[in-house]
Amino acid sequence: KLEAAAIELSVGGTIERDAWLEELLRSGYRRVGQVEERGEVSARGGIIDLFAPHYPHPLRIELFGDEIESLRTFDIATQRSSGKLKEALVLPAREVVADAELAKEALKTLRRRCHKLGMNRTETADALEVFRADPFAPERECFLPYFMEETASFWDYIPADAVVVEAMSSELGDRVGSFAEEGRNTFERAAHAKRLTPTFDELMFTEDEWRAARGGRTVLALDELQFETAAAKGGERVSFVSAGNEDLAQLLRHSRGSERLLAPLVERIEADRSRGHRVLLACKSPGSAQKMHDFLSEYGLELPAATSFSPPTADELGTVGVCIGDIERGFGFPGEKFTLITDTEVFGRKGRRPRLKRRGFSSSLGELSPGDHIVHVDFGIGLYQGMVRLEVDDDEGDYLLLEYDGGDRLYLPVTKLNLVKGYTAPGEGRVKLDKLGGVAWERARKKAAEGIEAMAHQLLDLYARRALATRPSYGKAGLSFRE
Repeated sequence: KLEAAAIELSVGGTIERDAWLEELLRSGYRRVGQVEERGEVSARGGIIDLFAPHYPHPLRIELFGDEIESLRTFDIATQRSSGKLKEALVLPAREVVADAELAKEALKTLRRRCHKLGMNRTETADALEVFRADPFAPERECFLPYFMEETASFWDYIPADAVVVEAMSSELGDRVGSFAEEGRNTFERAAHAKRLTPTFDELMFTEDEWRAARGGRTVLALDELQFETAAAKGGERVSFVSAGNEDLAQLLRHSRGSERLLAPLVERIEADRSRGHRVLLACKSPGSAQKMHDFLSEYGLELPAATSFSPPTADELGTVGVCIGDIERGFGFPGEKFTLITDTEVFGRKGRRPRLKRRGFSSSLGELSPGDHIVHVDFGIGLYQGMVRLEVDDDEGDYLLLEYDGGDRLYLPVTKLNLVKGYTAPGEGRVKLDKLGGVAWERARKKAAEGIEAMAHQLLDLYARRALATRPSYGKAGLSFRE
C-alpha cells in the first residue's frame, strides 16, 4: 500500500490539484500556511509546497493549470529556491495510508474491544469518536493491529543473514523480561480503568517470542572486553565493563508526583558509595549544579565541587561530588569504581523555547484566494491578487501581489510573509482599501498605539497597587514544593 501511495512527479506531467491535495492529507500530510517541517503541505493558487519525509529540503511545485511547470527545492528559512528538479518521488508522511474500507472494519473491531473492556454505550461512543475523525492520526500507532491485516516487527526488517550484536548479552534477557512485564502491567491497568487500548499480546513480544523472532541469525554477544598490558610474561589483564543509567532515569520519571522525588537518586548514590565507588554528578551549568546541591542537601547529602572527570584516587573512593560538564548520559564503570550521573538524567531534558519574531504577524496564507483582503503591517489593508514569479537582480523568486487603493501594486517576497495577514472586517459592508503612501493607515496605527499605551498605564497602576498590598505571609515552602 505504501508503494501504491507513492506519487511520481515530473516537469511537463499533470496532476489534478485539489484531488492530489486530498490524497496527500489522507497519506499523513498536514496542511499549513507555510511549510517548515517534514510532513507539511501548503497550497497557494498554482504553487504547492510540501516537505516529504525522505527529502533534505521541501519541494515547490508550480502549476500552469494541471500541468507541472517547474519542480524546485527551497530553503525553509529564506523561502528562496535552492535547486531545480526534473522529477521527484513523493512518499506518504506516515506508515499507514488511509483507506475507507479498512477504517470501517477497524472501527467494528475496536467496538468489540470496547465491549470486552466493559464499556457502556456512551463510553464506547466517546472512545471511538477520535477514530471517526482521523483513524490514522500519528498518536494512534499502538492500534495498528486493528487497522492492518498483518503487522511487522523489528526482526521482519532485518536480513536473515545479518549478524546481531548484543551488548551486555548476559543482562539482555532480564531487560527484555522486565520490559515485557512492565508493559503487561501497564496494559492491565489501562484495561481495568476501561481505557481503550490493545491487549499486550496484540502489540508486544514476551522474552521467548523476542528470541524466537530473532530466529537463527548469528549472534555476537559482548559481555566484557579484556586485554592484556605489555606482552611481558605475567602482564596485567584489564577488564572493561560498563553500564548505563537508564534504569535510574526510569525510576526518577516514575517518582514524579510522589513526596520525595529524588529518593531513587539518593538510594543509587548511597548504594554505589557503599561499594566503594566514587559518584560524580555532572551538571551543564553552575546554576544546575547549585540546584543539585540544594536539593540533595535536603536528603543529608553534601556535594563538594570536583574539578574534572578524572578516574578517582584512593582518597576519593566512597565519596560523592559535583562538577560542571556538558554530557547527556552517564555510566557506571565498576572496574574503576566510578559512577557518573548527569543532570539530564535527573531533571530531564530542558525544552527549547520557540524563538519569537520581533515584528509582524503570524501568517497563514494557505486558505487565501485572489481577491481576499489582506493587511500589511506597514501599508495597511489591500487586496491579495495571487502569487507571481519575478526576476530581480538576476535572482528569481516568488512574490505576493497586493493591490491598494487607486490600483497601486506592491510585490512582497514570500520571505516576508510575517508582515502580512488575512484581514477580516468587523461587521458587514464594503472594506475601504488603504492607499500606498497615504496617512490613513498611520493614523489608525497611532490611535491603536495610544490605546495600548493607555492600557499599559492602567496595568502599571494595577500592579503598583498590588505590590503595595500586604497580607500575612505563608509558611516556609517544604521539600516537596521546591522539588
